[in-house]
Amino acid sequence: MVFINFPRIDLDTHADLATWRTKANFTEGDWKILKEFLTEQCRFFPGIHAIHKCWYTELPQGDNYALDVEHFRPKRSARPLDAKQVNRIEKEVGYKFYQNLTSTPYPWLEFDYRNYRITTALPNRGGAKHDFFPVAHNSSRLSTPQEPWTIREYNLLLDPVDRHDSDLLVVLPNGTILPRSPKTSLSRLEFDNYAANWQLDGFNYLRAILTIIVYRLDDRILVNGRKEVFSDTTESITLLLELLSVPQVSSAITNAYIEQLIRKVLPSAPFALAARSALASYVVPQAKEAVLKPIYQVLSSTINTRLQQEMVSKVIDWTRS
Repeated sequence: MVFINFPRIDLDTHADLATWRTKANFTEGDWKILKEFLTEQCRFFPGIHAIHKCWYTELPQGDNYALDVEHFRPKRSARPLDAKQVNRIEKEVGYKFYQNLTSTPYPWLEFDYRNYRITTALPNRGGAKHDFFPVAHNSSRLSTPQEPWTIREYNLLLDPVDRHDSDLLVVLPNGTILPRSPKTSLSRLEFDNYAANWQLDGFNYLRAILTIIVYRLDDRILVNGRKEVFSDTTESITLLLELLSVPQVSSAITNAYIEQLIRKVLPSAPFALAARSALASYVVPQAKEAVLKPIYQVLSSTINTRLQQEMVSKVIDWTRS
């Protein structure tokens, strides 16, 4: 999961969204109109990664029959987590888990495209997220006609369109996805005082674990995909550092390789978090550290600066309905 610039102002005139806005009455399944509009939110350059990508797993998806537009806040039933999920979470975190036990849905957001997220079947259908939507213990769910982009709701699942949430996961070289925050216990008092502790390590760690479990981000096919991208990115960095250390190599060649690396970390790329994690954790070979470490530091800074520039260039606006 990486941050998705959504909803982007530059796509506000997209043909699919224009069609959506002309509809007087909506029926179930109308969300399919917006598939291409939503997919474009990840894309930064024309023609790049034209295949659909799940915003949660980052799995590229070429099967339209397994592609969903998920309601982040469920339209008909917003259930707390069940006993099986709670038991697994408590085993992972090592303490008792508390949540709001109401099951109040969000029907007024059923046809609000700002509540839509592109997803594949794996993290969304039966056995995964589906109609689960846990919120913090003792917090209140939104009620009609409150909107989450104007009123804070303390949802426990991470949201890829939230900058804070999308930075709470990291990938290891073996493809495993883990919380970025250190393992930190939460006491009952801290659960009850959720607002003061919401963006600290305790809730950051808990919400990351909960998201990995509910969205099935630890599924083997995802682990293998992330492992491959991590390894491929590491190899690309190693090759590029060697090229950059040779003055005779053309800058046109090295710039082309740098551009390839930049495209690996953009939101449009499959398993971009794995590529970013590989870049951040890269270790220069000890035998060449004196020569290559300064080059790597400049390269890493160049790619991260470019990434931030590209992200900032796609302005979002939650006020447009």
